[in-house]
Amino acid sequence: MTLKIKRALTLMELLISVIVISIMVLSLYNVELFSHQRLFNTERRSSVQNELSLVLEHISKYVTQATGDMSHPASWVDNNGLNVRIDRNAPQTPGNFNDDCVMAYKLNVGNPNTLSFSVISGNNCPPPEPNLSNKIITFTPTVHTYGTGVFDSNSVGIDLTGRFTSDAPSLKNPEVSMQTKIACNSTATN
Repeated sequence: MTLKIKRALTLMELLISVIVISIMVLSLYNVELFSHQRLFNTERRSSVQNELSLVLEHISKYVTQATGDMSHPASWVDNNGLNVRIDRNAPQTPGNFNDDCVMAYKLNVGNPNTLSFSVISGNNCPPPEPNLSNKIITFTPTVHTYGTGVFDSNSVGIDLTGRFTSDAPSLKNPEVSMQTKIACNSTATN
């Protein structure tokens, strides 16, 4: 009787092929997991950036319209936050500051923090927005006045830092900082 030799895999070859396939599957899973985490982080960072950009646009809209003089500044910082004075009358009344619209941007610290836009006094003012943003962690406005003559210029610096949530920054809670300098419409000293 003749013995036929059958070709078959040995146990060792089978183990090696299972190990190689497992390493390949785990490598592909890790690449997919890493990509998913990066996409998640990028989406959250983009959300915070968009919200901070909208806040800066809102502030810029009114600061660029601000008017005043040395005794009635166009913009100033106090306990209310950043205050902006706008003459929204038609026609404008440059010598009468009592009818101007005075608005404030203030960071209300809590969980979460909220940046509010409120009307302090005046006529024909835009509607207040009690929750302009809830992603802002720090809001630092600064007012700069340049010159000593009739044509002084006034500008406002804004530093904003935001996070997706108010928790500490992490890969799942990215932190974004933005800053800008906005020139006021006009400031007269006469």
